[in-house]
Amino acid sequence: GLLVFFVIGVSLALFSYVHRLKNDVLAGHLRDAEVHARMFEDQLTQTLTLAGLTLLTLPENVDFPKQGLPSAQARTGSKLENIQRHLMFLRSLSIADAQGEILASSNQANLGRRVLTEQYQPPAPPEGSEHLHIGPLMAGRDFVDPTTPDAPEVIPADAISFFPAVRHLTHGQNKLQALAALNPDYFLNQINRHINPQ
Repeated sequence: GLLVFFVIGVSLALFSYVHRLKNDVLAGHLRDAEVHARMFEDQLTQTLTLAGLTLLTLPENVDFPKQGLPSAQARTGSKLENIQRHLMFLRSLSIADAQGEILASSNQANLGRRVLTEQYQPPAPPEGSEHLHIGPLMAGRDFVDPTTPDAPEVIPADAISFFPAVRHLTHGQNKLQALAALNPDYFLNQINRHINPQ
């Protein structure tokens, strides 16, 4: 009889220890996940803030081109490329007119492409807004080749894609749009750097 009680007592103690150890491990993983989530949120916020400031300060850093002047478009595009080259989270920087037609870009293939920003979030009022607005995920590498899907999940996970962003600016008497193609792979790489898949 004593042996039975002894075995039962040891079994209960062992079960309690394993259960407590499991809870401690799960709690540790949860704390790690919370830390990683906060780190990624901070990284994302800082990156989007930098993207917004980059677009906002374009008037101070480049000469805005006039439509139909290829030499001016090329000079502005070269300056945009120099800025974009140092910002790994950007695929391109572009300047469009009020109707969304790209007049200059760090990627010359974007020239003439018309970008529709009505569905970007948060919605811009009719008079425009100088806040950063981000569009739905688009298939392709840049504005030259995207098609907007009916739903984001239409784009395969391993497909090349980007998030478009716009900031509406006033330059003299002209209404312009400063556009950026955000590279989602940059954000995924940031996550992978800090999270152990095991």
